[in-house]
Amino acid sequence: MKKRTISIILTMCMVIALLPVTALAEGIDIESMVQSYTHRYACTGDPIVFDIDWRGGANLAEGTDYTISYTDEDGNALGGAPIEIGDYKVIVRGIGSYSGNHEYDINIYSLFDLTNAIIYFWPVYPYTGSSVVLDIEAVKIDDVTLTQDTDYTISYTDEDGNALSGAPIEIGEYYAVFTGKDSYSGEKREPFSIRAANNLMFAEVSMDWFYAYTGTPVVITGLAVTLVGKTLIRDTDYEIKYFDENRVEISSPPIAVGRYQLSFIGKDDYVGEYGGFLLILEPNNLMLAEVSMTGTYEYTGLPVVINDLVVTLGGNTLIKDVDYTVSYEDEDGDVIDAPTEVGEYYVIIEGKGAYTEDTYLPFTITENTTPVTKWTDKVKNKPDGYNDADPNNITISTAEGLAWLASVMNGLNDQTADSLSGKTVTLAADIDLSGYNWTPMKDFFGTFEGGGHSISNMTVTNTDCAGLFGFLKGTVQNLSVSGSVSSGGSDDNYAGGIAGFNTNDGKIINCNYQGASNATGGTRAYAGGLVGLNKGAVKNCYNTGTVTASDSTNNHAGGLVGYNDGDGTVTNCYNTGDVTANGGNFGYAGGLAGFNTNDGTVTNCYNAGDVTANGGNYSYAGGLLGRSNGGTMTNCYWLNTAASAATGSGGSGSNVTNCASFTDAQGKGAEATFAYTIGANPEQIGTLSDALNAWVGAQTPSNDYFGWTNLSGVDYPVLYPLGISYTVTFESNGGTAVSVPSFPYGATITEPDVPTRAGYTFVGWYKDEGLVSAWDFQTGVVTSNMTLYAKWTAVSSPTRPNDNSGGGITATTPLLTPEQPNPTTIGSINPSATVDGAGGVSATVTEQDVKNAINAALALAKREGVTENGIGVAIDFSALQTQFNSLSLTLGKEAFQALVDAGVKFLEIKTPQISLSLDLQTLKTILQNMGDEITISAEKIDPTTLTGAARTALGSRPAYRLSIADGEKKITNFGGRVSGSLPYVPANSENPIGLYAVYVDGAGGVQWLWNSSYNRNAGALLFRTGHFSTFGIGYKEVPSFTDIANHWAKSDIEHAAVRGLMNGTSASAFSPERSMTRGMFITALGRLADVDSTKYKSIKFADVKADAYYAPYVAWAAEKGITSGTSATTFSPDKLISRQEMAVLLANYAKAMGYTLPKTREAIVFADAASIGSFARDAVKVVQMAGVMNGKNSNMFDPQSTATRAEAAATLHRYAELFIDIQTAQGLDINGSANAIMYENGSL
Repeated sequence: MKKRTISIILTMCMVIALLPVTALAEGIDIESMVQSYTHRYACTGDPIVFDIDWRGGANLAEGTDYTISYTDEDGNALGGAPIEIGDYKVIVRGIGSYSGNHEYDINIYSLFDLTNAIIYFWPVYPYTGSSVVLDIEAVKIDDVTLTQDTDYTISYTDEDGNALSGAPIEIGEYYAVFTGKDSYSGEKREPFSIRAANNLMFAEVSMDWFYAYTGTPVVITGLAVTLVGKTLIRDTDYEIKYFDENRVEISSPPIAVGRYQLSFIGKDDYVGEYGGFLLILEPNNLMLAEVSMTGTYEYTGLPVVINDLVVTLGGNTLIKDVDYTVSYEDEDGDVIDAPTEVGEYYVIIEGKGAYTEDTYLPFTITENTTPVTKWTDKVKNKPDGYNDADPNNITISTAEGLAWLASVMNGLNDQTADSLSGKTVTLAADIDLSGYNWTPMKDFFGTFEGGGHSISNMTVTNTDCAGLFGFLKGTVQNLSVSGSVSSGGSDDNYAGGIAGFNTNDGKIINCNYQGASNATGGTRAYAGGLVGLNKGAVKNCYNTGTVTASDSTNNHAGGLVGYNDGDGTVTNCYNTGDVTANGGNFGYAGGLAGFNTNDGTVTNCYNAGDVTANGGNYSYAGGLLGRSNGGTMTNCYWLNTAASAATGSGGSGSNVTNCASFTDAQGKGAEATFAYTIGANPEQIGTLSDALNAWVGAQTPSNDYFGWTNLSGVDYPVLYPLGISYTVTFESNGGTAVSVPSFPYGATITEPDVPTRAGYTFVGWYKDEGLVSAWDFQTGVVTSNMTLYAKWTAVSSPTRPNDNSGGGITATTPLLTPEQPNPTTIGSINPSATVDGAGGVSATVTEQDVKNAINAALALAKREGVTENGIGVAIDFSALQTQFNSLSLTLGKEAFQALVDAGVKFLEIKTPQISLSLDLQTLKTILQNMGDEITISAEKIDPTTLTGAARTALGSRPAYRLSIADGEKKITNFGGRVSGSLPYVPANSENPIGLYAVYVDGAGGVQWLWNSSYNRNAGALLFRTGHFSTFGIGYKEVPSFTDIANHWAKSDIEHAAVRGLMNGTSASAFSPERSMTRGMFITALGRLADVDSTKYKSIKFADVKADAYYAPYVAWAAEKGITSGTSATTFSPDKLISRQEMAVLLANYAKAMGYTLPKTREAIVFADAASIGSFARDAVKVVQMAGVMNGKNSNMFDPQSTATRAEAAATLHRYAELFIDIQTAQGLDINGSANAIMYENGSL
């Protein structure tokens, strides 16, 4: 629960942060601008990049505001940033507006020197008579977790440094000596101690901590002290001493109000002490109150107000609003209004009048069975139409998927609010939102790619910021939206078809809205066809719907934007919808914008909708603007019947330039009599379309803007993209192939030759797959990429076409079985390769090769009815007859563009020696960074030529140097995922579980990739990476546990142990059937996620000690939403974890990591399904369908039984392997068949 004083402090900080940085920085000493800097840097073989945090959020630029130079520790100047291990000085000198200079000491340290390790371990142990096994949580250098006996060994000394023959036994002070091994050197000594087992520091103490002031010494109640299973007796086994807050001892139990410290001190047979505290509070302090409520609360869409509280204190029942007030907080402790959504909340009871302080009570709003009215209430769990397998590239294909996106962004339905900064959301289909109200997506920072699709029947009501998006801080493009948008609140109201409020960073490009946009009531109403209030960029857009702002003090209505402010720009757009401002004190109505102010600009736009302002004391209506006050408008035009003037008020001279009204005939292109002027050029005569195109043509580059044309059946000019041809695909539906021609925007299609199909008569070409609407080749025009479908009439038994599409292009769909619901259809390219005398293989894949493979895959997916599962493209070199020393594959930019445009799930490059799969986000990153063409290379490396750690790690196993290059420029980081496959036959001495993929950096250092695994069926090591360099196969010895020799989970246990996910219970035992605790499992998940435990210190649970080995992982899991504990204040780390709890944590982990668990098998209805808790049912279904957990004998899931360490290891192993290979995550193994996960003994 948050203290409200924190909010006050933050408010003051925000006020300070709002001061202009330039005003603070003018003429200031550079030293005073430095808030902090990074002192230590890992040696990577590359020059360091000095990292500075500037004070006050300033963003100073090197070369403009300051320079950086370096010296060694003796003061000798360096020619650039240092690279080698050592101590250095950095000199930062102010230039320009800054002056002065300052020196900073930095250190570059070795990633392979154990003296730089951070070691997490338990430092104190009770004497047991046996050797102490050091409880080590992790040994880390930078973000790399080291493995005992592989990367380091442990020895022991006494406190004087004398070596011991083994781990110590007796009471005393000792050192553990961690010594580097193989790739690591150096050593680090850590002190620890063994204390007597009768030391109270090992005790467990429970008691009542809060007491009411009585004027008499406090008497401790509820006291229990246990040690080594024995309950100790006060004053016999221990005594209690009291101290004030300053640790001054009090001779007797305290009386006065305050906080006191306690020491439980051992007596007679017991030694040491245990520390605690107690609080004595005023009797009127509500922290002493007992609070209860009787009601249960179901979702209704209305605020939940708690009216059945019973608060008692000192035998008195308190009265609401007399003795206390009520407020609310969400589960994160943030103050909120009375909640409306399903979720966990707190009611805060704060003292009033004679009562002080506050207390709280948790409560829950649950789902109900009454019909819902909102999409975000209808869709409570992530649907199939929401694909975030690549967390940076989310695909939406259904209304339910779009609703889930709103839940993710708004933090609804147990989601953590995510602005999706840096991520792309792609609409993969037209969406119909009819039937339920839409909840606007707020604070969107990413890119929403509409892909030319539409969102129809959107209804937004009862919100103050209405639109598809609420506040837009990212980019929305290539999207059509239709419906009804209404905002209405007590303050400012914003309504726009695309966004209620478009901020300075927001961009709306090539979007349109058709419907109604209404902002009503409040202090100010802003209604626009596209945007209510615009401070960002709107380009190449249009609105055809009605716009109304009414019944507020100030009403702003604009055909495109209601209010254009600051740096807001509206460029190359049009409106044909009617615009009205009604009532209130001020009414501003404009065909383009209701109000254009400050530095807002409106350029090369037209309006043909009627504009009206009525009612109120001041009403302004303009064909273009309601009012112009400081903004500018250039080359904008309005239909002469829409309004009598360009602006209703304000705006003349330099603020309104080259604007004019046009007639109906001039707008329709029937009369070329419209006079217009572009810049300082002479006046020209033509049509409205000519005027708009003349401005576009004068821009550099002009293709940033769409062109204008008049289409048959449309009154006035419409927009179209310049320089782009659109393809028309003729899907012959089993007939002979028809070529794929291209046409410019607005062109009619040339009818192709009639295809043939044995046993059928051709009927014609249709524009829908349902073969309902025939295409008219006389009047129909091309406005986008499109497909026409052949319709046939059967005259005899049909024959099925061959799946081979010819030309070296094939498409294959894996056989569908109940275990394989969602395979990806793959189109294959078999390139013609050239082999030189040095064993170099080269090939080029053209744009047409790629398009043919895409078309073949799409056609087959359609015939098989699996289009929703997506397609992939494989470039297959499997026919190579010889081993290559190097492989070079060249693809042009057009080929990559085709892959991205088709939205392929992956591009696979298959060879007998190494195979790679690049996901869609990686393809996009390459496309953004390449020139005309790139070359993907794989060069075979002789491991014996390597040195140091790399030579040791790789041995004689295969290694390849991978690169993607555009000439001399290499693309090394992809922003997505690449999976690889290295065929390898393990040596007789090698356990395949111990095989790792190893990455060799530029300095020859190695990193062991935990997300790698040997696939016995494929005979290959699979790995995943986000960059290219040198990759090979390394090996670590697998721990030898004597108690798993014949265990069904032996390989799973070895996998978890060798990768550091779980440790043995001793050097030789794993204890596979021992129960797993919640703390153990959360720790294993944290290690699986490679969590940096040093970054998670804030622990919200009272029963998680800060020094416990699992503490940082519990903090991480709570922050990421993986766990919410067993209550608001407890996690119960030592509680045995049940199978259903494990399923929930696994499902939550996938969500937190941005993974989508693939459906590799059909859902099972377990015989004991009724025993699965309601909180776990969805999670059990998800992990079962993914193959991570399965049932036991007799089709039982056994949800309440305790999970064993073996079961935990098995789930971790399967989970890790599930996301290594891109195609596995799509439901395929690397051979393209249904992904099968093997189970032993029928377990899990």
